[in-house]
Amino acid sequence: MKTVSIVLLGLACLGAGPTQASYALADKNGCTSCHDLDERKLGPPFRQVNRRYAMEPEALVYLKGKVRSGSREVWGRAPMPPYGEDRVSEADLEAILRWVLRLHLAPE
Repeated sequence: MKTVSIVLLGLACLGAGPTQASYALADKNGCTSCHDLDERKLGPPFRQVNRRYAMEPEALVYLKGKVRSGSREVWGRAPMPPYGEDRVSEADLEAILRWVLRLHLAPE
C-alpha cells in the first residue's frame, strides 16, 4: 500500500489529472483506509458520496461537519470516527471534499 501511495503522490507532484492528485491527498490523510473511488469498503465510495451531495448547496459545510464530528448510520451500520485537525488539516479536508463533490466532472 505504501508503494501505491508514493506513486500517487508522485503523480500529483508531476501534474497528474485531478482524480489522481486528489485521490493521493485522500490516501495521504487516511481516507482510503475506509473509502475507495468506486468500490464500497467500510464507508461509501467517493463517487457515491458525490452522487448524493454534489447538487446540495451546503454540501461542503455539511460534509466537513460529518468528517470532524463523525457520523453513524448515514451509509450503513459502520460508524465514521471523528477526524479532527490532528488527523487531517482544514486545507486538506477542504481540498478532498471539493474533489469528491466534483467527481462527476473528472474522467473515470
